Amino acid sequence: MSFWAAILLPLVYLPLLSGGLGSQTGFIFLGLLAVNLIALFVGHNHTHTNQ
Repeated sequence: MSFWAAILLPLVYLPLLSGGLGSQTGFIFLGLLAVNLIALFVGHNHTHTNQ
């Protein structure tokens, strides 16, 4: 699940960045970036299985 979270989280950045980065929005962006990095780290061993 963390693999797919790492793939899909950057889609949330686009509307956030289009509105500009204020002080509160900047903290939200940094929080999302941290969650994305954690998801990338946890999901880096994802392997595709055909069953």
